Amino acid sequence: MLSLLVKGPVILFATDTTGKFTYIQGGALATLDKVVPRLDLGESFDGVFKATSGVTEAMGKVLEGEVTEIAVKLGQRWFNLTLQPWVNAQGKIGGMLGLGIDVTELAATKIAVGEAQHLYKSLFDAVPVGLGIADLQGNLIIWNEEIMKPGGYLSEDIKKLANVSQLYYDAADRAEALRLAKETGHLDRFETRFRKKDGGFYFTAMSLRQIDYHGKLAWLALVEDISEREQAEAESILHSRELENLNKLLIGREVKMVELKKKLSELEAKAHD
Repeated sequence: MLSLLVKGPVILFATDTTGKFTYIQGGALATLDKVVPRLDLGESFDGVFKATSGVTEAMGKVLEGEVTEIAVKLGQRWFNLTLQPWVNAQGKIGGMLGLGIDVTELAATKIAVGEAQHLYKSLFDAVPVGLGIADLQGNLIIWNEEIMKPGGYLSEDIKKLANVSQLYYDAADRAEALRLAKETGHLDRFETRFRKKDGGFYFTAMSLRQIDYHGKLAWLALVEDISEREQAEAESILHSRELENLNKLLIGREVKMVELKKKLSELEAKAHD
């Protein structure tokens, strides 16, 4: 399934929070065999792409939670990089996930629609985060396995849904997400709830980018399941409230004890009189 990823003009990579590459794959690596510095595991992101200004700033934005794009030069090749943070099980940013497409000869490259769809699907399935492409009306075009898992969907279920509007648990959230995205052409980590197959919901952080898909504008969505983080935060709030209520109860009892001691003192004084 990953044959097109291996042969295509792309690079898929991941880094840790220091910018060191922890994963690199892609057919475009073959064109960079003699390029110095080499794009290898353990090398740093800003060190490899030091010939391009702005890479350190771009990495900084991603590690702060933003999704960003940047054009970089490596040797004689130009790549368009889409960078996004990846979040670990503790809900913290663990590094950067990047998809680079060789655009050096883009104007002269013609890819058949069927081949391009297979390329996108292969890339999507290789990425450990939910991805999907929909037209500007919200009609789903392509999606990966990761975007289906949290909701318990199968591919057939997504086909029946047809439109992304059916995935939103709150229609108002979709309207707000689209409003924000249309203002700037993108959306970064918009937190909302998606509907599960069984009718329940799960929490997501969604990013949107407007892209050119076969000559037509479309939305590329990156969807992260943040349910565990939300549950942890809810439990933390509940625990804090329980402690607060307990504290109020104890303070109340202390006040009553003080009043009781005062009355006893008054009775003892009267008894002596």
